[in-house]
Amino acid sequence: MIYPPLGRLCLACMFGFTTAHAATLANFNFTGGSLFSSASSIPGMMVSSLSSESTFNSFTSSSGWDSAAQISGAAGFFSSPTNHSAAKNAVFFTISAASGYIFSLDGFSFIARSTATAPTDIGFKINSTLYDFSASYSNESTITSISNSSLGFSGLSFATICIQAWNASSSGALQLDDIILTGTVIPEPSTAVLVTASALTLLRRRR
Repeated sequence: MIYPPLGRLCLACMFGFTTAHAATLANFNFTGGSLFSSASSIPGMMVSSLSSESTFNSFTSSSGWDSAAQISGAAGFFSSPTNHSAAKNAVFFTISAASGYIFSLDGFSFIARSTATAPTDIGFKINSTLYDFSASYSNESTITSISNSSLGFSGLSFATICIQAWNASSSGALQLDDIILTGTVIPEPSTAVLVTASALTLLRRRR
C-alpha cells in the first residue's frame, strides 16, 4: 500500500520536474525611475540590472511616458549593429540559471522612441544572434513596440540580452520602457532523475 503523502511526493517528483510553464523571466518597467530596481525573476533564475557602458543614462517622464530609460549619444550612434561593449549607446542585462536549472527563451519585447536626429533602426541581440528591426522613428512623439514571440532558445544556463539602435543622422537620444523577457525554467535532467530516484527509494522503505 502506498503511503498517501509520500505517493503524492513521488508523483510531484516524476511529473512536476518535467512540467514547465512559460513565465516572465525579467521585466524592466522603470516606474521607480531606477535601472537597478526593476528586474524581476522566478525561482531558479538570476537577472542583472540594466547596464550600459554609456555615461548618459537618465530618465524621462514626458510626452506619454510614465518613466523611461533614456540613453543619449553625444557623439552619434553607430551606422550598423555592433557588439554592446563597443556600442556605448547600447543597454544590456544578463540572465542566468541557478545550479541544477536550465532555461529557454521564448519571447522578448519592449517599447522605444528616439529623438528626430537619433537612430532610425533598432534591434536586439541575444548572445550573438541579432534581431534587426526598422522602426522608422519620425519624432519624439512616436512610440514603437518591438517584439519577437518565437525566439526558440533552449538548454541555456546563461544569456546576455542587448538592445541598441543605429543609423542616426546626428547625436540624439534613445528611450526604452516595458522590457519583458519570457521563457521557461526547468531542472536539468540529471537533477530531476536524482530527486525522483531518491523519492522512489524512500517510498520502497515505507512499504
